[in-house]
This record gives sequence, structure tokens and C-alpha cells, in this order.
Amino acid sequence: MQTIGKAQVIAQAWEDSLLGRIPKDEKDYPEWYKNRLDLCKKCPKNSSNIAFFKLPAKVLLQRLMGRQACSLCGCFIKEKAWMKTEVCPLKFVEGEKAKWNAMEVITADHNDFNIECPNDSFDIGLTDDESEFYLNIFDQKIGDKMKSCYLSPIMMVSMSRIIISDVDVWEMYHITNILTMKIELYLAGASMGGYQVLELLAENPFLYAGAIISCPAKIPIEENLRVIKNNKIPIWLLHCVKDNVVPLKNTEYIYNYLKNEDNTIKVTYYPKIIVQGKEINPHCVFIYMYENLPEENGTRLLEWLSEQRRGK
Repeated sequence: MQTIGKAQVIAQAWEDSLLGRIPKDEKDYPEWYKNRLDLCKKCPKNSSNIAFFKLPAKVLLQRLMGRQACSLCGCFIKEKAWMKTEVCPLKFVEGEKAKWNAMEVITADHNDFNIECPNDSFDIGLTDDESEFYLNIFDQKIGDKMKSCYLSPIMMVSMSRIIISDVDVWEMYHITNILTMKIELYLAGASMGGYQVLELLAENPFLYAGAIISCPAKIPIEENLRVIKNNKIPIWLLHCVKDNVVPLKNTEYIYNYLKNEDNTIKVTYYPKIIVQGKEINPHCVFIYMYENLPEENGTRLLEWLSEQRRGK
């Protein structure tokens, strides 16, 4: 498995620039692109921030053209920052930290997985031996606090194995290095995705700090439920009593099996699902999950989840 070549990335960047795919007006910039450009603008490695007589030869031409370029890699900043597969070259300088990270991995073989993150608060790429994807996760700002981030939908991809929240996952595999990282990993899933979350929790009970599960389509075997119960993994279950796709008894059974004296298992039942003043399909309780509507004692669902820690 290999990523697309550098020449292909450069060609795509210039094609996007020449064909007007890169917005000309700053007000039309995507937020992630604007953030990258703002960071580059202030960077001391920006050719515009270096005295002319101190410029490296590789960016002299760009300076003479009146264009900003990175003195580390020699790339035109406007085009480089536009490519989601690119990363700030400070990442490869010892003792330095990238000002922005790769948001996308595109593999040369279309049969391999490609993955994309919503912003550069993640750092993704291929491992040195190109056998698997890696995903580094950084704390996110939630309100006025920095907290461990929620991961949805993509958790990790490794060759043809994929661990995702809220999708039908046909195979589950453990992640080998998360336990050594200073992060908390959470899962969220609905319907069949909710069942798969339970399977993931049973497969790696020490890996995840907590989970949110809406209307789980299946009940795991007792052995797997016992693993989750014994490890007291915090879970918040949601279900609409009118659900005509997944029976309410699934959630009731799981809750009654897992509940404990430490109150790490929560459940919320809804009589009906209302969106914009209209009652909708009762199976769509997961909308409440995505909108962070469930609340208990003044604490909303995602805030509760972010407070959970592994092994507690």
C-alpha cells in the first residue's frame, strides 16, 4: 500500500489553482484552509518573513514573483496549504511541531482505503513500512475547556480492517498503540452500529473510556456482556419506546444486565422523537445523540462522555 506520489500532489495543487478551484476571495476560504494560511503567514519560515539576503536559494524565485513560499520545503504556500494530504514540514524538523497536519490520506491503489478527517486537529498518514494507517489525536476545545476529542465517524483504518463508530462494521480488530497514548478513546453507534460498539468494547475492554449506544440492533452473547460488565465501562443507552425497527427489549435487556452499583450505565427512554416540531420515525433516536440532547442533572450526553476515563 502506497500513498499517491509527491509529483501527483503538486500537479493536482497547480491544476486546482489554475482552474480556479482554490477560492480567490478570502471570505470563500474553507475554515480549515484559512486556519492553515493564517498559521503560515505568521511562521518565521515563510519567505515573506525572511530578509532577502538570508533567503534560501530554493525560494528566491518565489520571492521575486511576489509569492509566499515555505523556506523549508520550497513549496508555494497557497497551493501547499490547499492540499489536504500535505503537512507542515516543521513536522520533520527535530524538536519542532507541525503548525498544521495532514487531513487526508489517498492511496495509489484505488482498492485500498482512503481516509479523511474533518479538520487538522488529527494527524493521519501511513506508517513507515506503509502497511497501515496511523491516526494521532489531539485535544479539542469544547466551550472554554480543552478536552479529549470525540471520534466520529472514523477511528482507525489498518489495511482492509476498519474500526468506525456508527456504521455496520463487519470485522473488529484491536488498536495496538492507543493504550500508550495520552488520550481517551470513545465510541458511539446506533442500530447495527450500536451493536458493533458493544462488540468492540468486549473485544478491547481496556481500550475505550466510554460509549454512547442508541437502539442496539442485536444483543451480544452473554460472554461479551459479562466482559463489559466486569470492566464497568461507562455506557449511556438511548431508545425510543415506539421503535418499530429495533425492539425496546434489546436496550432493556442490555441495561439490566450491565447496570451496577457504581452507576456507570445510564439509560434514557423517549416516548417519541420530535424534530422541528414534528414527530418522526421512532427509530431515529440517534438524532438526539448527534444533537447532544440527552441530559441528566444538568450534564449533557457528550459532556458526560468526555468526563469518562479508562480504568475508572
